[in-house]
Formats: sequence, structure tokens, C-alpha cells
Amino acid sequence: MSQITVSQATDLTDQGLRGEREESRALKDEVDKLRLLFQTAALINATMDPRQVISLVLKEAVRIMGATSGSLRMVDEENGLLRLEMAIGKGRNARRALQLKLGEGITGWVALHGEPLLVRDVTKEPRYLPIRKGVKSEMAVPLCVEGKVIGVLNLDSNRLNAFTENDLELLTALANQSARVFHNARLHEQLKKKAMELRSLFSVGQAIVSSLNLDEVLGRITRKVVELMEPVKLCSLMLLDHGKGELVIRAVHGASERYTKKPPLKVTESLLGRVAREKTPLIVQDVRRHPEFRYSRLARKEGLVSLLSVPMICQDRVIGVLNAYTGKEHRFSSEEVELLATLASQSAIAIENARLYESVVSAEERIRQGERLLLLGEIAAEVAHEIRNPLTVIRMLAHSVKETFPPEDPRSKDLLIIEQKIGQMAGLVEQILEMAKQRKFEWNPVEVHTVFQETLELLRHRLTKQRVKLVTKWGRGVPPVLGDKGQLEQMALNLLLNACQAMPEGGQLTIRTGTRRRRPGGRLVWIAVEDTGCGIPEGKVEEIFQPFVSFRSGGIGLGLSVVHRVVRHHKGTITVKSIPTGGSRFLVEFPAWES
Repeated sequence: MSQITVSQATDLTDQGLRGEREESRALKDEVDKLRLLFQTAALINATMDPRQVISLVLKEAVRIMGATSGSLRMVDEENGLLRLEMAIGKGRNARRALQLKLGEGITGWVALHGEPLLVRDVTKEPRYLPIRKGVKSEMAVPLCVEGKVIGVLNLDSNRLNAFTENDLELLTALANQSARVFHNARLHEQLKKKAMELRSLFSVGQAIVSSLNLDEVLGRITRKVVELMEPVKLCSLMLLDHGKGELVIRAVHGASERYTKKPPLKVTESLLGRVAREKTPLIVQDVRRHPEFRYSRLARKEGLVSLLSVPMICQDRVIGVLNAYTGKEHRFSSEEVELLATLASQSAIAIENARLYESVVSAEERIRQGERLLLLGEIAAEVAHEIRNPLTVIRMLAHSVKETFPPEDPRSKDLLIIEQKIGQMAGLVEQILEMAKQRKFEWNPVEVHTVFQETLELLRHRLTKQRVKLVTKWGRGVPPVLGDKGQLEQMALNLLLNACQAMPEGGQLTIRTGTRRRRPGGRLVWIAVEDTGCGIPEGKVEEIFQPFVSFRSGGIGLGLSVVHRVVRHHKGTITVKSIPTGGSRFLVEFPAWES
């Protein structure tokens, strides 16, 4: 049996110790790697900040794997680049200024193909791109979110064969964990963005519909688009002139005066006209180079590049287009298209409301103007009637006096001229009387509820704008009255307008209807209109229905005169009194129509 020498025993002991140390070091490395994975998982659950997670991952990965430096690059899809987000270790300043194209270098290849790559000797790798001096080996793994590469983790070393397959697996696991943070952060940002968009859309809706002035509404729309859509530099709103088939600029935010003076665009011959024709959004990556864009030179002067244009549709009818321009090349996402389309839809409704209000106000003014002319015609007829009789007498006397002078007498010639002028005046009076003849009333049974409800619909926006609260108390079983509906609508409109004008700072308008028995028989339909306005000056109640009498600053004094005339023609009565608590109460009564 051979003897083991002391030297051999010592060698065996050293080998054992070395093995134990290597095994211990390997175990320590495994523990460090597991600790790093645990720390990363814990941090993922504790934070939504991807940069904090990546910073830990890179620092610990460089330390545990003995790397010289590490970096994170994120994919910039819009420009097809990899941009440096974070760098750890040597050479980070040189690396910070560098941008890689997708597919360029080891990192670019990994980003393009979505596969990890381990290079033990970069001098033997044709895909390697020298970035930092001294690099001998490198590995890179992709960060993937929902199957899409969003970035690349990269480690390199100044040693050959510095990394193993186990290191690549660990870095891949770290990348997968980090990608979860990016995914969660992205979802969180999307939720925040959606919440912000909803709040903004609500705010935009409030801002748009809070005014019924069309120009003000259009200005608010363009301003809110620029505020809400961050990359947008300029917003223009063009309304469609259906008669001329042109898109006309009506509001712009973010442009110079020369842009606002652009001439209209023919719908059939322009790029933006296509949006109106086809009722679909349009995206132009660079309007400066698009062959169909009419104002490329102006776009360069204004610094406009990318365009998103959406149609403004109300009740399936295109009323215009809403255009958003950016100051640099931008790829509009589907979310941005949807957002602008939503704004355009809201805006179209607001514009139609403003237009409707303007038409109602215009119609109201035309009605009042017609009533003034009608009343003036009545007054002119009365004046003409009063003048006609004296003129007839003067003409007869002038003829009688003329016969007392011989034909050659100069006074006879003077009287002849007087007769001629009196004849002209009489002719003019007859013309006035002819013109002042009223149209024949169309007598039919009319529901007073319907008359007042339809008139209130016309005044709905005015009541809201003046902060007038409306209270209606319609009586049950109120019969119709016999009358001309158009005339009764004039009466209702003037009564309600008079009440509104008495409450410029707001108040309450109350309308009541009912019936009562009259003596000797039959029924009366009554309508009471009450306001909480300034009331009627004491002692002036009897004058209020006279033409051209007004106790309101700027008033003409014709509205209540028209009311009185209509009530009188319908064999009704109207009374008014001041309410002790403030305001006035007008009571109109008509004979009920008994079928």
C-alpha cells in the first residue's frame, strides 16, 4: 500500500480548499443573482417608476457579472432610432450622445429582431459597431411589452469571454421583469391620460356650450384643441359654405394674421375638401412636401409640418373641418385621431346651437320690427284718416273762392295751384290708407297653451342666458279661444319679452292659465304672466299700453301697445298691476270658444 507523502497531502488539501472556495464563490454568485431578481421583483411591486427599476438592474448587473458598463436604449419608432436613456460604468459620457439606427450594431440588431445576443469576442462579430474603446465582449437582451420591443439592455466588458450563457439568462430574466414595470407604467400613464382627456373633454364641452355667440364658440374650440393636444401648434376651423362649395376659415389659434387671411378652398379641388367630401379624417406627414397641399410655402413660414384634419358632422351633415398642425414631424396615433374627432363632434353640436340661437334672435327681431311697422301703419292710417276730412273741406272752400275771381286775376292762378297741391296731398293720404289696410284675420279655435309653449321654445336660450327661472302652471281643461294664431303668438312673444327685459339680472317668470265663469254667462280663458323685475312706476299703469310710452331705458314703447291691440281685436281684456314683493302681473282674458 503506497504511502501519501506530506507534499501530496498538502496538494490535496489545497485542491480541496480551492474547490470549496470556487464552489462557495459560485454559490455566492447564485445568491447575488437571486437577490437581484428578488430585489427587482420587490421594486416592481413597490414602484411605478421604470427609471428607478432600470437603475437598480443596471448597477447590480454590472457589479454581479463583472461588466465594465451597462446601458438602456429605448426604441423611437417615429424616427427609427435607439435613444440612450441610461448608462452605468465607464464611457457613459461618450455613449450618451450616441444614437443608433434600428438594426445597427449588436444593440440595434437585438432591437430589430427581438432576440438576445451574447458576443464573447467582439473582434469576431461582424455585427459589432465600435462605440467605446477597449470593449472585448458584449451581450444585449430586448425589453418586450405585449410582444413589441420597446428597448434593449446592454452590458459590455473589457475582458474576453466575460459573460456566460447563465449571465445572458439572468439579464434576460431581468429584462423581462423590467419590461413588466414599463408595461404597468404605460397602462398607468394611459389611464391617467384617458382620465385627463375625459376631464378635458368635459371642460371643453362646458367652455364651448357656455356661450351662444358663434364667433366666441369658434375661438374657444381652436384654443382648447391646442391646449389639449400637446404636440399641436396650430388649430384652424373651417366652415363649409354649401352654396359656394367652399371651406372658409372662421377661427385660428396659434397662427399669424397672414394665415387667417387665406382664401377659401374649393371642396372639389383641395386636400382639405376631401375630408369634407368623404367624411373621413386625413393625416399628412409633412404638408410642406405634399403635392396636393395648396399652401406649402405658407406652411414653411408658419413652421407647420404634420397635419391631422377631421370632419365636423352634425346630424350626418358636414358643416366644416377641424385642422391640427404640429411644428415638427409627428405620427398621429389612433388615440389622437379619436380625440380630435370627438372634439369635432362636440364642436359641431355647439356651432349648430349657436347658429340656431342667432337665427332665433334674428327671427325675433324681424317679428318685433314687423310689429313696429304694423303699429306705425295703424298710427299713419289714423293720422291720414284725420287729415282726409279737413283736406276735403279745404279743397271745397278753395274751389268756391276761386270762382269769385275772374280767370285773368293772379289770385285765381294761386288758388288753382292750391287746389293742385291739395289734390296731391289727398292722393298721398289715400295711398297711406290703402297701404295700411290690415290683412284679414284667420279665425280658428286656438289653444293658448300651445301658443305660449311654442313661444317659450323660441325664448329658451334667452331665458337661460339671462338666468331667468321659468315656472309654468297650466290649468286643466282650458278650452280654446277663437282667434288668429299668428296675432296671438305676437301677443305672447311681446308679453314674455317684456318680462325678460324687466329682469336683466335674472329672476323668475311665472305663467299661469285657467278659466272662470263670467256674467251673464259663458266662460273666460285667462293667462297670467308674472315677473320679479322692476315693476311699474306708481301712477303709470294707465299709460303702459300707449304707443311710444316706455319706462325702461332704451325702450321704444311699442311691445305692450301691440299686445293691447291684439287683445282688443280678439274681444279680450288686459290688466296689469305691480306685485308688492316686486315685479308685475299681466292678466289677459278671452272669451272661451264653445264648440
